[in-house]
Amino acid sequence: MHLSVAVLAGALVAGIACSKETSATPEPTSPPASVAKEVASDTAPAPAAAAAPKFSEDNFNLEIRSAGGDYKVGESGFVEVVLAAKGVFKCNDKYPYKLKLQPADGVKFPNQVVKKDAATIAKEQVVMKVAFTPETAGRKKIGGRFSFSVCTDDKCLIEKRDLALDVLVN
Repeated sequence: MHLSVAVLAGALVAGIACSKETSATPEPTSPPASVAKEVASDTAPAPAAAAAPKFSEDNFNLEIRSAGGDYKVGESGFVEVVLAAKGVFKCNDKYPYKLKLQPADGVKFPNQVVKKDAATIAKEQVVMKVAFTPETAGRKKIGGRFSFSVCTDDKCLIEKRDLALDVLVN
């Protein structure tokens, strides 16, 4: 009897801890076996074939776009990742947004992972600036796996998409 109460109480506490109203918690260092495959794929390089510059889905639009201007060898520049929530969905301001960049020939990134602190977060949209410095001229592919979340009053979706954009460097 005591064991059943303990299990039930543990489940109740776990359910409360998952509520989106609580403060964000760091990502677990060792995920449960049921999600190990998904987390393991997050650490692997994003497959190039799955990457796209835009995604338009029922609950959000997501794109990686040029920040304008010309890109020149040796001069730092940036692109933007823009997430726009749709309908009753809102951007989750508690989520640790990040972009794990793919290595790109002839491009140097200040950080291989661009984190939430490089983003402007509002209910309607998230805009993340991704800095890079081209080291050689030509077409360069900028992108990686973007981790994000959009929510309604009742549920939160945690998503990942592989983004890629070709930029021309002079």
